[in-house]
Amino acid sequence: MPVGQGHEHYGRYAAGQGSNPVQLLVPELDSETGGLAWAATRVKVVPTGRRHALARLESAEGVEHLRGGH
Repeated sequence: MPVGQGHEHYGRYAAGQGSNPVQLLVPELDSETGGLAWAATRVKVVPTGRRHALARLESAEGVEHLRGGH
């Protein structure tokens, strides 16, 4: 999940857009760097039966056509 687009209060057009995935992370720091231990959070994914369309980051054909058709 991309980090950085979870605006909750960021002007008229961005207010209420996205989610902040950092809120889901366990507040645990890496002992060597002091940075956030991104992989310290464990989750369990359970099917709900609901469907939701996801944003595409590429076309239906993929990105191959951008590299000369390989």
